[in-house]
Amino acid sequence: MTIGLSHRYRSGRGKERLCQAGFSLAEMVAVMIIMSVLVIAMGSAMVLASKAIPRGTDQNALVIEASRVSDQIVEELRTAKYLTERAVNAMTLTVADRNGDGLPETIRYAWSGTAGDPLTMQLNGGALITVLDNIQQFDLTYDKMTSIETYPGPIVESAESELISNDSLTNFSDTQVKNDYWLGEYFELATLPPDTISWKVKRVIFKAKQEGSVSGGTDVQLRLPTTNNLPSSTVVDQFNFLESDLTTTLQWHQVSFMNAGGLSPTQGLCLVFTSTDTVGTSRIEYQSGSATLLNSALVDSNDQGGTWTDYADKALQFYVYGTYTAPAPDQAVTREHVSAVRIALHAGDDPNSRVETAARLLNLPEILTAVWEADFNADPTLLDIENDANPDWDMTGGGSFDPVTLANGVWQVDQNLRTMPDYDFTEITTIDLRFRDTDQGGAGPYANIYVDFGGGQAGIIGVRVKLSTNGFQYVNVSFGPGPTVSVIEDVVIEGPLPPGEFADVRLLIDPVKDTFNVRINGQDKGTFAYPRFSLPNGMFYMDQGGAGSEIDYVRVRVGGTGS
Repeated sequence: MTIGLSHRYRSGRGKERLCQAGFSLAEMVAVMIIMSVLVIAMGSAMVLASKAIPRGTDQNALVIEASRVSDQIVEELRTAKYLTERAVNAMTLTVADRNGDGLPETIRYAWSGTAGDPLTMQLNGGALITVLDNIQQFDLTYDKMTSIETYPGPIVESAESELISNDSLTNFSDTQVKNDYWLGEYFELATLPPDTISWKVKRVIFKAKQEGSVSGGTDVQLRLPTTNNLPSSTVVDQFNFLESDLTTTLQWHQVSFMNAGGLSPTQGLCLVFTSTDTVGTSRIEYQSGSATLLNSALVDSNDQGGTWTDYADKALQFYVYGTYTAPAPDQAVTREHVSAVRIALHAGDDPNSRVETAARLLNLPEILTAVWEADFNADPTLLDIENDANPDWDMTGGGSFDPVTLANGVWQVDQNLRTMPDYDFTEITTIDLRFRDTDQGGAGPYANIYVDFGGGQAGIIGVRVKLSTNGFQYVNVSFGPGPTVSVIEDVVIEGPLPPGEFADVRLLIDPVKDTFNVRINGQDKGTFAYPRFSLPNGMFYMDQGGAGSEIDYVRVRVGGTGS
């Protein structure tokens, strides 16, 4: 049997002959088998190709996406300035301006900790954005590096103690004090610590009795000495007691002084008893001979202090009590920074899709509890570094910030700008402020830090720069308690600054020690104690004080010692 097609064949003779030709059945079966194999192979290839296309639920795709997200977080950390939240499942960091509005950006990554919930990102306190769905794990592990700053301790006043005394049991006598006979004692202190800055007389005890009839009174004076260690006419402080205050027998009598402070450690002093009465107003006991009191001598005058005579072998019977000031030991603040981060991220149900990423951070972002910052390239009341959907700054007068007052990154201060929300400053607080005064003779800009505030009381640290009439700027730092803005002590610790120059002031407040350290233009200006009431609130604000007030930069950092 033959299956095929007819072909016409022409012979060389031009005759035509019909011939039959075709494929055998076996050949056709073989062809069909080959075609079937080819079709199956092509179909298999298409199936494999379709399976190779990534889908959202596949392990490889999840690993790739989780790696991308982890790398993105690491890149954010590598440009971060601060971390104000550092938790296992969340972190908040601050980076420089990225959108051109002149304000830094705050970014928060967080996972609820509940399997299946998304990993979210929040920018500047805005809406939550889902970064990755169906999270099974988002764990952050931080390596910390500490930096220690040491600075001088404050000048502290000692407890009251005996500074010098003479209480002889032999060779003692007494003499009257009246207008033509004054008595005294020159003395120096030999027991002060070597680092003493100054000393102060608080009270003096001496032996005295009535002269006779009770009349008039005696002045007990503390006088500066002359170069010859005799009483000068300069009275440091004095106290008047009446003869009626004394008894008829020699007894120890005490008087107190309020203004006999700030004396140099090498400065001697004269204790003097004077009277303007022509009759004796008291009798004072003294050691009449064999006195061995170091650097001390009895003195007297017969012409109301016109001339004095000293007696090295005699001495008053007396005690001097007082205090001295000396630097406290150096203080130190430990700041903590993130030096490395490890991220474990697991998205999806496949246990093999977990990704781990580790990176070192050469920028060492600081760990803070709170931060307020403004460089005045834009309206500071738009800032939300706190990332709580509330502005970091507001105007205390209730108005709005006027962008017209900003010029080249400098605020022409026209009203009061304060931190929001209130803060109690119970952690280490560092304030950096760059400002100047351009109005000669004006009040100048100032900043007040209410280290605590409430109930009409406040512990206040203030700093102001003023352009004096002599053409130079001066920085004043003041501190004290008050209701509201009242400050009772004013310490000028820098000046002058050339006109037009910005003053860079840094205050480091340690609420554990109740002290603050001041640096101006990079120079340490001392550490001071401040009053504290343990009140519930705190605040930092800046005000113009007068025309010509300009602020270039301010930053308030709270914490930094880690957690």
